[in-house]
Amino acid sequence: REKDWNVIGVDMVAPNKIQQLLGAEKKWASRFEFHQMNITDKEAIQALRDLIKRSDTVVNLAAICNPSEYIKQPVNTINSNFTDAQDCINFCVELNKHLIHFSTCEVYGRTLKSYGLDGNDEKNWLLD
Repeated sequence: REKDWNVIGVDMVAPNKIQQLLGAEKKWASRFEFHQMNITDKEAIQALRDLIKRSDTVVNLAAICNPSEYIKQPVNTINSNFTDAQDCINFCVELNKHLIHFSTCEVYGRTLKSYGLDGNDEKNWLLD
């Protein structure tokens, strides 16, 4: 059964990448508002807060979901899946908003050493 919820979408991706969600022919298109924004940019912080203030619930889906990237770029993965969302999380707490935070579909896996990566290399320390 369809709900009459309004949805605000925020992503770094250009709107043409999600055109299937934005098309005016969709019966719910008038209830979907999209903002192209990098939430890690300091200039975007106030705009992000304003959008969260207008919301009842925030669903954070930003994450690197590619196992090969977990190994190649462990720090970027942690940043994308958690650290970069810190302002969003803090605004939800400050404004008393519900937050549903997805970080990744995979939590467990092989260790870095099992891939033969150097445990003395600083970029591998966080996940080793």
